[in-house]
Amino acid sequence: MLAIAALPASACIPGAPKVEFEAQALSCGTAFLEPYNLSLTTEDELFPQTIAFKDKLYVIWQKEDFVESDSVKYHVTMKSFDGSGWSEPLYISSPDMTTPIRSELNLNPRLGASEDTLFIVWTSNEPNWTSGRDDDVVFRFTEDGDTWSEPIEVTGHYNNGLDKLARVVPFKDKVWFVWETNDPLDSDGADMDIVMRSWDGRELGHVIEVTPPGDAYNDHYVDAVADDENMYFIWMKKNYTSGANIHDIWARVFDGSDFATPPMKISSDAIGDNAHPSVVEADGRGFFLWETYDTGKTGDQTSVILRKWTVEEGMGRPTVVSSLTSNGKDTRPTGLWWKEQLYVAWTSTDQGKTFGADADLLFRVGKEDEDGYVRFDDFIEVSDSMDDFSDRFPSLVVYDDVVNVVWAIDSNYTHLLSPEDLVNITIFRSPDVVIQSIDIPFEKSLGLVYTLGTAFPIASIPTTGKVSVTDLLNEPLEGLRVGLLVRETDEPSETARLWLLREQGNGIYSLDELVFDKDGTYDIRIMVNNVEAGSFWVDTIPPPPSFMDRFPVTTIFFVVVGVVSGFLLFRMMGREDEVDELRPVPLGRPSPEETI
Repeated sequence: MLAIAALPASACIPGAPKVEFEAQALSCGTAFLEPYNLSLTTEDELFPQTIAFKDKLYVIWQKEDFVESDSVKYHVTMKSFDGSGWSEPLYISSPDMTTPIRSELNLNPRLGASEDTLFIVWTSNEPNWTSGRDDDVVFRFTEDGDTWSEPIEVTGHYNNGLDKLARVVPFKDKVWFVWETNDPLDSDGADMDIVMRSWDGRELGHVIEVTPPGDAYNDHYVDAVADDENMYFIWMKKNYTSGANIHDIWARVFDGSDFATPPMKISSDAIGDNAHPSVVEADGRGFFLWETYDTGKTGDQTSVILRKWTVEEGMGRPTVVSSLTSNGKDTRPTGLWWKEQLYVAWTSTDQGKTFGADADLLFRVGKEDEDGYVRFDDFIEVSDSMDDFSDRFPSLVVYDDVVNVVWAIDSNYTHLLSPEDLVNITIFRSPDVVIQSIDIPFEKSLGLVYTLGTAFPIASIPTTGKVSVTDLLNEPLEGLRVGLLVRETDEPSETARLWLLREQGNGIYSLDELVFDKDGTYDIRIMVNNVEAGSFWVDTIPPPPSFMDRFPVTTIFFVVVGVVSGFLLFRMMGREDEVDELRPVPLGRPSPEETI
């Protein structure tokens, strides 16, 4: 976030009356300009997911709890962000959620939210709230983000099978839990199948099998989302005919009362493995994503594939999201539909797009053309190309109109270890959960505002005032063209004039003088690369003098067109002050006119 405390609170303008300019904290937005570490521990923090609910942003993940004399256990850990700061962690899988109580395995948490309720579902073999020692699916919910229900088991107490990797999807008037199981009472046969079960707020419904009945092939790694009309499923199915480690990708659509499609195999006839499927809902469309080893390219390991489904057109043709010339591994894709754009993020070892052999985090943004085909923009790397820490498990979210990505990074925090612990190791890496903003709307770029003031004398006859403005930027922005477009409100077309700010180096831009040709009310627009960034007005019409020996002085507070950590900042304020000494102000001439 913005380092407000590190910036000067006030300073005097040389040669001007005693009018200070001051830094004012406004709404600093909710963007994370650099990776913000949510965990920062020497324990493994993995499988993060994030969601926006009401006025907060939530991030959840699986936290390791290792005791050498015993064994490794895992907690479900969560933090929330209210727009100004992060909460202390909650340990959702503990009876007392403020304290991590060491228990059994609590794995793979996932979030889902309706308009009024937030749900967390995970896999657990905790005997306090599940049946037996096998893995079961449990959930908790909250309506206000503060008061949580007790854990509720989704899988029945009759259940002796393996239940895991659950998803929670509010859809229409119910909440649906989707998971994989080999319980013969819930699915067909002893193989792993995908099933779902509804909850109406009081009771759980019957278990419904999503995968094809009657087959003996294992189904894994389901993902599910919903829009207003349909719920979309995607999963991977074992394909023993193609090889021992080969999977196909399957999909299905549910309309709330019945399946709108049969199970559909959407990957090609596999000669290479397909894995890590995910799905994005997009107002009547389902975008299905997965990684494939079946690339047909020598030297390439995996590629990210996209297919779109609609009611009218069915399943569309495959699109390669990752580089067509990739010679690396592109894995674990995830997506987000926002403002008619499809964001796709994944991790890659493609050294044509990233640096080094480690996995780095990439994303692309796609838009549908007139034929409905998704056309993607350039590759953008989120992670630091020059590090050698792997980035994994991305999750995308929109919060306060800002697109963010949460992921796990293999960090190097040897300073957290004691000297004794460092004796036998040279590098210690422990995955941590981090968040960073990847798309910040211009209008959300308010962060910190400087207001500068200077005074000019007002007499009983019209005068021309001159206002000196210095615009401070915290970092250089090569190629940025900033100017003030000034118009008199009574004659806007005849008086329009553009005043360009001059780059001084080291990120400082300035406008030496701004001259009003006559008294009046002026509309001033801040222009950045031909885009209007803000506006304010200045009234130079003087009031009548109050008395002879003490003139009122109009103090004009100008915007600072400033960038603090990459944010464009602007605002104007006005007030009247009185000063003991009047100083003559020389007239100036406008700068040469240019078009930004």
